[in-house]
Amino acid sequence: LILGQIARSLTSENPNLTPNPVLPMMVSERELLSRLLIFLLVSVFAPLFEELFFRGVLYTGLRRRLAWLASALLSALVFAVLHPLADWP
Repeated sequence: LILGQIARSLTSENPNLTPNPVLPMMVSERELLSRLLIFLLVSVFAPLFEELFFRGVLYTGLRRRLAWLASALLSALVFAVLHPLADWP
């Protein structure tokens, strides 16, 4: 609850920022097939790609050179930087 409140406070001052930037895309689409495609991309394919890349490729590559804690923290930092600021908490 606290992290959700922090995320809302980060986005409340700028109306162009939303907690999830995909929501306006889904709402603005009129065709059901387009909404379904956006939903599948966001809820299935994006998380699958993220897991494969960040845990599979990036973490594994870092783990070969660094300790597990440093690898985990660095891959988490890269993950956070590539996402909207409101999602960081």
